Amino acid sequence: MNSGATRMPSTSSGTESRASPTRGELHYSLGLLLGEEERLPEAAAALGRAADLMPARAWVRYNEALALQRLGRRADAEAAFVKAQNTDPEDPDVAYALAVLYAQQSDWSRARDAAARLAALSPGNPQVQELIDRIRRRSP
Repeated sequence: MNSGATRMPSTSSGTESRASPTRGELHYSLGLLLGEEERLPEAAAALGRAADLMPARAWVRYNEALALQRLGRRADAEAAFVKAQNTDPEDPDVAYALAVLYAQQSDWSRARDAAARLAALSPGNPQVQELIDRIRRRSP
């Protein structure tokens, strides 16, 4: 699990040429650089544009969601995390991020659901069990 760290694109690109980056890749790189400089509103906008240009890449939407979450825009972050999850339902980082986001909002039912999804994606992971235990202890 990434625990909130930005994710870099894979070096293998499938059908895209490596000779010149696509507009989406340029927006993504800009968003990451702006995030490093703590220019979060601009980073979120650039990452959102990148995600729109590269909708099949869940990790781009995931990073947009992280920037939105850091800005306190939780509803927008949730929507971006859900889009990332819909794009790649097997990504445990997205399930983890959603479980944490819901727990931060005291939305215990959805936190439990996201944690259960995470447990299915990462069986036997002690960090996942710790998160589930924390959610159970805090939820009514």
